[in-house]
Amino acid sequence: TIDYRNFIGEFAFEHASRSQIKKISNDLKLQLKILAETKIVPHLKERSKTLLTNCQIDITLSEDGEKLRYFYPTLVNTPIGYLRDHVLIEFGIRNSSEPCDQHVIAPLLAEVLDGFVLPKPVVTTLSPVRTFWEKVTLIHVECNKKRLTQSPARLSRHWYDLHMLTHSWVMDEAFIQRRVLEDVVLHKKAFFNSASAHYDQCLNGNLRLIPDDADKKVLATDYRQMKEAGMFPVKPPEFVEIMNSLHELELRCNKNRCQAHYGTGKGQICVLSSTPHP
Repeated sequence: TIDYRNFIGEFAFEHASRSQIKKISNDLKLQLKILAETKIVPHLKERSKTLLTNCQIDITLSEDGEKLRYFYPTLVNTPIGYLRDHVLIEFGIRNSSEPCDQHVIAPLLAEVLDGFVLPKPVVTTLSPVRTFWEKVTLIHVECNKKRLTQSPARLSRHWYDLHMLTHSWVMDEAFIQRRVLEDVVLHKKAFFNSASAHYDQCLNGNLRLIPDDADKKVLATDYRQMKEAGMFPVKPPEFVEIMNSLHELELRCNKNRCQAHYGTGKGQICVLSSTPHP
């Protein structure tokens, strides 16, 4: 994700009118389109041509510049089904990258290839604490919009991701840094608000993490398809386990409601593992 503050600096959303925010949002989307078309795509094409001399690589960019698809050669001759034949990179310029961390990224091939020295870059990534609260608010919106029955494909991963985060050190740290949730809500209300999102409920004790029965059913089907496609290197939790743990998380969040608090931070460009904003 690309931090909006790289382009407009600090901005007090809580004091801005809807027309001001709309203008800023449109300006940022235009700048993202220009950046993707003139910088990102040419760079990827040049590096792919240099490093992958024997491969046919195809790169496409959506009209708004927010979705880049990197098509790569495959050894699979049959239809892939749930797994795609390309990597989807979703850019976001209306996001915040605070807090963030730096990590060394080692490719999985390094674990099985002997005698090869593979690069291990240091990458600035969104802190898992912010990812935790981004996931919480995204799932809350999906539960309120009640649109999963129409388009559930590849959405169950968000419930899985949040389940896994709750079973790590991240959850306790996220509640210590509850201010990050408040910042996420403020930011999403500014840039991604809608009548059915109900972002304020994330703070006032009415957060939702469990969808209605009809949506839960199609979500379970999507999760089963993801498992059958071999997306997990180890045996994943059952869908009912995920629902149970997120129900407990929902109760904990609503019990520990918080008051609005607005923070600021220095803008950066970082990798966002969380997903598209609703």
